[in-house]
Amino acid sequence: MSNYYLYPFLKGLEEYFRERYGSDVNLERLFSMGVLRSKALERVKEAVLGGGRERVARPQGSEDEYISFYMGLLLAGLADRWALRKYVDSEVKKFVSLLEGESSKFVWDVSRRLGLVSELLAREDECGHKVILGTKPRPEISCFQFKVSIPKYLVYAEELLGEVSWSLASTYVERGHVYMPKSKYVRLIEGPLKNYLMKVFEALSLKVMDLDSIADLREEIRNLVRKERGYTSDEESPEGYSTLGEVREEFFPPCIKELINSLKASEHLTHSQRFALATFLLNVGASAEYVLDLMRNAPDFNERMARYQIEHLAGMRGGGKKYRMYSCTHMRDLGMCVAECRVRTPIQYYLKHVKRAKPTGGSESARNQGF
Repeated sequence: MSNYYLYPFLKGLEEYFRERYGSDVNLERLFSMGVLRSKALERVKEAVLGGGRERVARPQGSEDEYISFYMGLLLAGLADRWALRKYVDSEVKKFVSLLEGESSKFVWDVSRRLGLVSELLAREDECGHKVILGTKPRPEISCFQFKVSIPKYLVYAEELLGEVSWSLASTYVERGHVYMPKSKYVRLIEGPLKNYLMKVFEALSLKVMDLDSIADLREEIRNLVRKERGYTSDEESPEGYSTLGEVREEFFPPCIKELINSLKASEHLTHSQRFALATFLLNVGASAEYVLDLMRNAPDFNERMARYQIEHLAGMRGGGKKYRMYSCTHMRDLGMCVAECRVRTPIQYYLKHVKRAKPTGGSESARNQGF
C-alpha cells in the first residue's frame, strides 16, 4: 500500500496522474464522475458539520479516497472560504491521528516534506534522548525523539503557544533546542500542514476552468454554511448579535478588534486568544449567545464544546465564577497587544470610550441584568 493513499498530501494530484496514467489531470472530468462527486461532497459536509474532532476510519489503499480528498479540498474552497478552513482543519486532524501510530522516522519524513527543520533522535520509537528530571526519591525519566531550535519551535507552534503545556517554560530546553516526544511533535505538524494545504488549494483552483459543472455542489455547501454559520464568506454578517445589553463594537480596543477580524476571516485563534476575546465580551455586557455566534467563524468550531466553555467563563456553570479579562501587561506578554492605549486593561479602554460617548438610551438597565 502506498502511504499517499492514507496521506494524500504526500503526492500531488498532478504528479499522481502523470505517474499512474501518463496524462495531466482533468478536474472537470473528475467532477463529472458520480462516485467521486459524492465522496468529495460527503467529506466537505463532514468537515462543515463535525469540525473533524473525531478520527474517521478510511479505507486503506483506495484511489477513490485519495482523489476525493483533493476534490473535497477544491469543492470546499470554491464554494466558501470558511468551508475551506473547516475542511482543512478536519482533514489535518485525521492525518495527525493517523501519524500518532507511525514510526518516528516516518513522522520526521512527513515533517520534512512540509518544510519543518528538526533533528531526529530515534529512527523508531526508542528513547532517542533520555533525561532524568526531578530529584530523589522519585526522579522522572523523560524520553525524546525530536529536537527543534527555539526560533523554529516558536514559528511552528504559533497556534499552540497559548496552551500552558506548549510554553517554553513547560518544555525541556537544552542548548537552544526544544526536545519533544513523538506525541507532541506530531501535533506540532498541524499548523505547517494546514498552511501547506491552503497553498495546494490555491494552486489547484487556478486549473479549474468550468465552475458550472459543480454549481449544484457549490450551492449545496453554501446552503450548509448558511445553516451552520448564518451567512457565507462573501455575504455580510448579520448586523448585531443577540445581547443582554448594548455592546458598542466601535469602542472595542485595537487588540480585540484584531482578534475579531482574524476570527471573521476564519483564522485559527489560540486558546489564549479565544479566552481573551470571550472574557472581554462577557465582561462588557455581551450575552453568551453573542459570543457563541461570533465563535462560529472559527474553522474548528464545535457548538457543544464552545457553548460549555463560554457559559463556564460567564459563570453560568461550575462554581458560578465569572472570569476576568487579561490585563494589558498579560496581553503584551502573550503577543496580543497591538497598540499603546495607555490603559491597564482592555475593559478600561472600552469603558472610557463608552463614557465619553453620548448615551444611547436604555442600555444601562439592560447591562445590569447580568447573566
